[in-house]
Amino acid sequence: MPAAPGLPSPGRSGINPYPYPTVLLLPVLHRFLASSLLLLALASPGGAATPAAPGAIQGRVLNPLSGEYVGNAEVRLAGTERVTFTENDGSFAFPGVPAGPTAVTVTFSGYPPATDSFTVAAGQTAVREISLTPAAAGPPPVKDGRVQLQAFTVSSEREGNAKAVQAQRRNMDITTSVSSDVFGDITDGNMGEFLKYLPGVDIDYVESEARGPRLGGMDGQYVGVTVDGMRTASADSNRGGGQASRATSFESILITGIESIEISRTTSAESDADSPSGTINMKTRRAFDRRGRVLGYNFSLNFNAEEFTLRKTLGPAERERYKWRPNAQLEYSDTFLDRRLGLILTASRANSYTEQYSFSQDYNRTANAADPRPLVIRQLDFKDGPKMIWKDAVSLAADYKAGPRLVLSLNASYTYVEGEFWNRNFTFVAANSNANVNNGRGTVGGDGILTLSTRRTTANTVPAINNGGGTAAAENYTRTVSPRFEYKLPTLTVDGGFNYSRAVNSYVSLERGISQAETLSLPADWTASRPRADSHEWTIRQTSGPEPFDLRNWTGGTRVQSANSRWITEVYLASANARWTFPLFGRLPAVLKFGGKWTEENRKNNNYAPWQLWRYIGTGGDTLTGTNATTGLPVITTSGSWANLGYLAVHPFETGTTNALTFTSLSGVTGNLPRADRKRIGELFQAQPQDFVRAATVDNYYTAFIGNRRNLRQTVDAAYVQLDVSPVARWTLRGGLRLEETGNRFLQYDPRLRREILAAGYPVNAAGRATTIPGLEYQYFSQPRVARTSSYRNTFPSVLTKYRFTPSLEFQAGYNQAISRPPVDSLTGIYNVIEDLQRVDAPNASLQPEYSKNYQARLAYYFGHRAPGQLTLQLAQNDIRNLRETFDFTASEFGEEDPDLQTYVFRTTRNSAETRRFRNLELSYQQTLGFLPDLFRGTSVNLSYSRTTASQRRNGLAPHRLSGRLGYAYRRFNGSLGGVFTDERPDGVYGRFREAVLQFDASLNWRLTSSTSLYVQGRNITGQPLRWFDTPPGVAERRQRVLRLYQEYGANWNFGVKGTF
Repeated sequence: MPAAPGLPSPGRSGINPYPYPTVLLLPVLHRFLASSLLLLALASPGGAATPAAPGAIQGRVLNPLSGEYVGNAEVRLAGTERVTFTENDGSFAFPGVPAGPTAVTVTFSGYPPATDSFTVAAGQTAVREISLTPAAAGPPPVKDGRVQLQAFTVSSEREGNAKAVQAQRRNMDITTSVSSDVFGDITDGNMGEFLKYLPGVDIDYVESEARGPRLGGMDGQYVGVTVDGMRTASADSNRGGGQASRATSFESILITGIESIEISRTTSAESDADSPSGTINMKTRRAFDRRGRVLGYNFSLNFNAEEFTLRKTLGPAERERYKWRPNAQLEYSDTFLDRRLGLILTASRANSYTEQYSFSQDYNRTANAADPRPLVIRQLDFKDGPKMIWKDAVSLAADYKAGPRLVLSLNASYTYVEGEFWNRNFTFVAANSNANVNNGRGTVGGDGILTLSTRRTTANTVPAINNGGGTAAAENYTRTVSPRFEYKLPTLTVDGGFNYSRAVNSYVSLERGISQAETLSLPADWTASRPRADSHEWTIRQTSGPEPFDLRNWTGGTRVQSANSRWITEVYLASANARWTFPLFGRLPAVLKFGGKWTEENRKNNNYAPWQLWRYIGTGGDTLTGTNATTGLPVITTSGSWANLGYLAVHPFETGTTNALTFTSLSGVTGNLPRADRKRIGELFQAQPQDFVRAATVDNYYTAFIGNRRNLRQTVDAAYVQLDVSPVARWTLRGGLRLEETGNRFLQYDPRLRREILAAGYPVNAAGRATTIPGLEYQYFSQPRVARTSSYRNTFPSVLTKYRFTPSLEFQAGYNQAISRPPVDSLTGIYNVIEDLQRVDAPNASLQPEYSKNYQARLAYYFGHRAPGQLTLQLAQNDIRNLRETFDFTASEFGEEDPDLQTYVFRTTRNSAETRRFRNLELSYQQTLGFLPDLFRGTSVNLSYSRTTASQRRNGLAPHRLSGRLGYAYRRFNGSLGGVFTDERPDGVYGRFREAVLQFDASLNWRLTSSTSLYVQGRNITGQPLRWFDTPPGVAERRQRVLRLYQEYGANWNFGVKGTF
């Protein structure tokens, strides 16, 4: 088979014929940067004759209330139109200032303007440090060139709102900025719990864990996530290889060390172009942003409402354990070498315990003449899944002023996240999900919704009680190293950096001494009833079969299963940028920025779990009776039982306070059904491996080592240029152009065909696949893997405008183009040759990305002085084309040259003419009510409403979302109550949806001393469950709804002490 079949999308062009775009584009990028720097040098004012030596002003703005230098403060030079904003370390500069008396005025939301008057000497630099003065104080005294500050009370919410306003006002992009001061402590450090209160942000959850973000209602794969502007690696096998494979997971991104978060809904030319809905950028704290040494600490205990006790209780791991979990965070910040070296070190551990209950009803939705019932439950499943989570993080942020113009920086971080979950399931099976007269939906008695009954016969052996679920440890390692530099001249700044990030996601069981699952079954009839169609509370009674409370009656033998997957993502990144400030046409303030970036991402995804099946054949276990003559695999009689070894779980299956299951056996015993002890089984496997034989099949081997393997390398070379210009003082325009070239390289198996396999002496099935493990190894491993390549180029124009009607009222609008790259499994995977169907199921290495046109507008009114905040109205529209569809090609259309496959049909994914449109409206209000009387002056309000629509049904898209937070601070007390309402959202085929939900969070703080505070923080404090529903076919969605899935995780509480020195 050829190394690169290639498949241009029908109707699309522009696919490069060469496989390695990096080699060709980098010289072009280098020439572009070199020529641009030469032009800047020639155009620089330093190359022309200048008047008699002017002076310069350099300064910093300090907020003595917090001890931090102030970024994003507006600084105006008196008597001119010159305006600048302070950098993150509070610094600002005005070059080329005429000698003589002058003044600068600093404006920052929540504070009155601070003006400092002084004299600039010819050829000299005047150095100033200006302190912000709160509105409560009188005119600031001046001493030794410093504006002094009188006493004032610090409010973290007030400071956070002020920072947000200033950051947004400075930015040309339509952004939402929020300081970590605003929302305080997060129970488990998960970034999603911080973001969920922000305008336009929604969070996707996997059980109780915030997994990833949505922006403007758009799916997670449309959202870019960066740290200090750089992409980090993300590996999450839970997301699979489908559309979500491009989404970033929060699982290994902790809020430790984060100073602020910026959400950008428009994408300028300087930003990566693969984020149609916008980007979320997390900014780390820097030592130069503070004044002096700071030592911060935070110690707390975490509790789950289901196990709210200091005593040890049973489980998980079949032993008594404390369910309260200790948390700790330490931060050290200081400057050295006369403030030339700044260091911040952070270390944290976030632990939590969660009771995860999940109960589902599986409906057959296909009525027929013999059974006209619109919905019939064919099985009930009850899960008790306690989970322990450990999250460790260490980070370093270092900055070194190598000279007056050069700063060298280094960010380094390491996170380790482990989640140990013990999912214990009992499934009551009534029928198969079909119309079979012997075992299909028609064999289920009762009305199929409120009452159920089964009837086992010789022709119907389906009714049973199954014992399943999965236990494993999910391990996530992420390490990132990012060295950078910044070189500043009076009108030119050059910066660049390198980033290396590696993320590893693994699921393991037997390696940790636990069995994943035992999979037992009890043949039995049963009846079930519940009070209402929206109820999760079932009463089930056994009507035939052996005694279920005796584990020896459960069939399935002594089976052992283990999780074993490993997904690795590595990201290499290098970038260089230049920023030149100059007067366009000699009079218009302008900023020209240009640069380039190279990014390489490598993914290696493997899941060996299907091969990790074993049978215990020692005393009391199953019996090894021989070897299959064809496959060479062992033949085992499942005659054993874990009960023979006394391996009964001491931690009983239960449904907590949900009252979800009341079970009574045929003998009249009511209680919790028995389970095998997975911990002792895992320990036995480690201690006596000789007593276990592998029970996996040939198909298991194929899935584990061939079908699941993915190997992808993606490179993106980019160059951009953008210009900001202010035609008038109130109006700023930005135009930009970005060029990106994406190159893909995939390693895939090159399988042999039937005739070759038979000629080698191996048996095959009708589809042409070998039926023995040696045969599979010959079919797939005897030839080198082939490298399939593809590439495409894209151009991304962007235009933004910003107009200030008044000092407090601004309007912004923007347009940009973006892409969303194809899912991993659509690009690479197995060439599955199905010979009996004369068809090849294949990935499409040349699949093109989705293309997006994005329109954004925002009207913002900013409150200032003692009551900083904002009121904003934002509109957005995203038009996406080049979507994907499954299509059958001929061999020649597909580009296949193998003569043995010329008569085959090639089924793959191609780009389609279909389009999709998202529309989003956001209304947001945030303010600290400092204008109120003293008793209520510390009140803060945060409200956000989002309305989102899509031209197609999109699972998980909430049409309405409302979040709010009410905070109050008075003297030593500080507290808040927050809530998030999410409207009903689609979940699957028409008729299936998730119920609207309202959940509340709370936070209380009491300041003991200037350096110590006590706090309580709660998440989902009312323990609100989540519910999914189904609707009968032919009925309008949401009418006659019936419960499909119920999940409850309980409230999560933190009790702690924190402070700074």
